[in-house]
Amino acid sequence: MSAAAVASVEVVTRNIGDGEVEHVHKSKVWDINSALETLAKHLDCSSSVSSTLGT
Repeated sequence: MSAAAVASVEVVTRNIGDGEVEHVHKSKVWDINSALETLAKHLDCSSSVSSTLGT
């Protein structure tokens, strides 16, 4: 499992009859590793990050 960051959270409330209410929780996450890799490529610092980390 990799690290993830919350992209969004949504709560939907529905009346399902007879005074009953249903709550639906939706969440989306972003993969931190791929986001950081994309950022490093965008900033053109992936080689310096790799050499700093020793990889």
